[in-house]
Amino acid sequence: KNWDSDKMSNSIFSFFTGGGYIKDHYNYDLFIPNFSDDFRNANGERQLFTDMDGAQYKRHVMITDFNENQRFNMEKYFISLGGRGEFSPKMLSNFDGELQLMFHLPLKTKILSNEIKYTNSATALYSGEYNEDLYNITISENGVYDYGSFAINDSGILQASQEIQSFLLEAALVLTFNEFIVVDVGIFYTGYSGDIILEPNDDYLSFDSDELNSMENLIDLDFNSLALKLGFSIKL
Repeated sequence: KNWDSDKMSNSIFSFFTGGGYIKDHYNYDLFIPNFSDDFRNANGERQLFTDMDGAQYKRHVMITDFNENQRFNMEKYFISLGGRGEFSPKMLSNFDGELQLMFHLPLKTKILSNEIKYTNSATALYSGEYNEDLYNITISENGVYDYGSFAINDSGILQASQEIQSFLLEAALVLTFNEFIVVDVGIFYTGYSGDIILEPNDDYLSFDSDELNSMENLIDLDFNSLALKLGFSIKL
């Protein structure tokens, strides 16, 4: 919803200012075909773990077909500066046209509840590499400790940034038929700078088949959106 004040009312081209409020629902999927982790420490050295029988080993996981769905609601309060040009299509004598270009500067951009919900799924193969005392064997069979191949899934909540910067560009074509039927077609582009989602910093993406943390541990997400607008109204 928005409001505006015309600066020049009877000219072919005019400027206007305004403001408004937008609430968006984002629902999208991310995909990584494969990823492997051999559980290194801060020094880059592979960590040693101890199995149920007391033997030390180096752990490895191969994750394939990693899908993640993320969803959240966002609201923006903004002020606008725009220009509009009027024209009359020669082939459509009963129509009056108006082309609008607008720049919206949000005063506030916020993800509601500061939460991003996610659900994910993948196939994971867990294995253990043992030291020279066990002939450097690698075990990856199902049924031995927690090794093997598993279909895994998980869900959770990510925290949103408190300082989201954004801007909106809008181009719209407004056609009026017989002075009272109005059709409004437009494109909205929203650009964001900085982090939308805070990095979760989980210890592991997946240590075993009971755990699959968010893909946000692996990627930096550049977030922008493009939306189409279609409106229809009748002047009374």
